[in-house]
Amino acid sequence: MSGRAAARVTIERASLAHAAALRDAIDLVARERVYLATLEAFPLADVERFVSEIAGGAGVQFVAVAAGHVIGWIDIVRNPRDGFGHCGTLGMGLLPDFRGRGLGAELLERAVDAASKAGITRIELEAFATNRRAIKLYERAGFSTEGVKKRARVLDGRADDMVCMALLLEDG
Repeated sequence: MSGRAAARVTIERASLAHAAALRDAIDLVARERVYLATLEAFPLADVERFVSEIAGGAGVQFVAVAAGHVIGWIDIVRNPRDGFGHCGTLGMGLLPDFRGRGLGAELLERAVDAASKAGITRIELEAFATNRRAIKLYERAGFSTEGVKKRARVLDGRADDMVCMALLLEDG
C-alpha cells in the first residue's frame, strides 16, 4: 500500500480549491479506459465551471481527500429541464489504491443524503456491465436496474453493455 493509501481520508464538500486536484483524479481514472465514459479529464476551466455550478445549486458534490490529494469524488447533478428537476445523475470514481476500502459506500451515502436534502428524489446512473464492483455497491445502496444498453461502448476491440440504474427517494 502506498503512503497516500495509508493516509487518513476525509470527505469534504467539493469547492474551487479542489478543482485542480479533482481534475487530476478524474484524469487518472479516465486513462484506465475501464470505468468512465470519458478517456481523459476535461480542461481545468471546465472542471472549475462544473464545480461552481454544483456549488451554486445544480446538485451535490463531495471529494475524498488524503494527504492533501483528491483520491475520489462523487457528484449528483440535477436535471435542469422543466419537469425533471427532481432527478439527478450520479458520477463517481476512486483512485486505484483506495478502492475496496469502503470509501465508495461512504461517498455514496453522503451524496445521497445531501441530494435528498436538496429535493432530489430520483438518482440515476449508468455503469459498465463489466464494473461488477460498482454495480454491487449501487445495489447494496438500494439502486435498481432499470435496463441495459447492449454493446453501448466498443473500445479497444471490446464491447461493453451499460447498466442503467436508479434510486427512488421519499419526497420531502
